[in-house]
Amino acid sequence: MKHLVLLILELLFVSCQLSAQDIKGAYIRSSWVPNTITFTPIYEYSYTLTLLTDPLINVSRSTVTVSFGDNTSGTLSLASTTIVSGTTIRTYTGTHLYAGSTPDGAYYAVEYLDGFRVANIKNIPTSQTQSVYARSLIVANQYFWTKPSGTVTNYPPSLGIIGNNFMYDLMFTKGTDIDSVSYSLFNYFNVGGYYIPDGAVLSPTSGILTFPRDSIGLYTFNVKIIEWGKDPTGLRRPSRTTYVDFVIDINTTVGLNEGESRKSSLNLYPNPTSNYLFIDNLKTENQILNYKIYGSASQKLIEGNLISTNQHSIDVSNLPQGTYFIIFSDGTQTFENKFVLFQD
Repeated sequence: MKHLVLLILELLFVSCQLSAQDIKGAYIRSSWVPNTITFTPIYEYSYTLTLLTDPLINVSRSTVTVSFGDNTSGTLSLASTTIVSGTTIRTYTGTHLYAGSTPDGAYYAVEYLDGFRVANIKNIPTSQTQSVYARSLIVANQYFWTKPSGTVTNYPPSLGIIGNNFMYDLMFTKGTDIDSVSYSLFNYFNVGGYYIPDGAVLSPTSGILTFPRDSIGLYTFNVKIIEWGKDPTGLRRPSRTTYVDFVIDINTTVGLNEGESRKSSLNLYPNPTSNYLFIDNLKTENQILNYKIYGSASQKLIEGNLISTNQHSIDVSNLPQGTYFIIFSDGTQTFENKFVLFQD
């Protein structure tokens, strides 16, 4: 009888653990640790794992286990916990030293695997039994080992609605000396039944994800980010690759709703800018054109009117550095655009 009770308690514990599915997404960033004495590669890396979790399901994780590219494993320790827009953001940090040297151009990877993905994701059948898999790779060669890591700046995901599409801007800020960043949607590692929703498109250059606004429920996406730089010969090479896993809740999102809109026929420049946006190609003289500028979290930051002539300017110098959406309306139709603001 005693053994039966213990068995029942054990089954109840396992059942509770299986039902406590809390992870909405994850990503892990790798950076080389430079040798500040000789400034030569020592093949030591620092890692930061970010877990996006449901605050109503508090699964305790003081450390997490990760796998390294030399077929060893280690732990990262909890460094911070914050709650932003209904998502708990936990970061874990640690380092790993690889023995010896590595072939030029080889990839070193770090991987994190967890079975606590949230339930009821529409594009992963039985998502609560599917794994969360975060992965980051860094190129080991003489050109890029000192390159600083970029940062993912828009988490948890916040959507806007423009025209017939939901829009989400990943907002990845590249590290210095990195030439460019490219984006692509990626099929999940080791996740059965995953499919990309119909109409979902990720811009390879801006990282903006759009998909039809009639999609309702939880959807998950895996975005592959590659950072590129140039070696001394001018050859463009990848320096770091990151796979970002995240969930979007279409049921609870409140975003922009500007009615029918289309890509702007207005000329907006310079883009990126550090102070003023200039707009020309306005077709009707003395036409009043309303504009609204939104941040990545869909909050309206600036609103004003232009009286159309050949050219206009908008002062955006008081906004912080980042990526913004601007929507123009002449009362009958709207025009959308995107611009990047940087600080001199």
